[in-house]
Amino acid sequence: GSQIRQLADIARRFGNSKLHVTTRQDVQFHDIKIDETTAIMHDLKEVGLTSKGGGGNTVRNITACPYAGVCPYEQFDVSEFVQETTGFLIPLTGSYNLPRKYKIAFSGCYADCALATVSDLGFIAKIKDSKPGFAIFAGGGMGASSRVADLMEEWLPATEATRTAEAVRRLFDRLGDRQNRHRAR
Repeated sequence: GSQIRQLADIARRFGNSKLHVTTRQDVQFHDIKIDETTAIMHDLKEVGLTSKGGGGNTVRNITACPYAGVCPYEQFDVSEFVQETTGFLIPLTGSYNLPRKYKIAFSGCYADCALATVSDLGFIAKIKDSKPGFAIFAGGGMGASSRVADLMEEWLPATEATRTAEAVRRLFDRLGDRQNRHRAR
């Protein structure tokens, strides 16, 4: 409630009165002036929002299936793992000067509504021996050279999701090609 009202107010006061929802589930303001950025950042912070992960060569907004928690086919609700992974990666200084953007997605079932299999790192919920876990996919993308991610792990305990995302981030940071954006991943 208060967050969406604040976003609408910011759009009215500083932008063109429209909120744009991106495919990564971010909200964009258009037609803002650079000298109003500080005021906008303060207004976002008032309601617990940040622009971190919204652009640049950073860990981007981590997405989940839009039906998380209510999908009749989901193995389990992935929301807590998205929040945990976001809470860990977004504050890290090392998340903000990567070779390219780092996109992560969590899907609750194999319908893959979050597009985990075309993300840099994707998690698809999977139960094994009555325990929650994820099939892990890496290396996907939707750019000019679109590709489906490779299966990295058939099953990993759900409690390892954040550590896996951090390990892949570190590898990407260390080994990603910063000279050629098309080969960065």
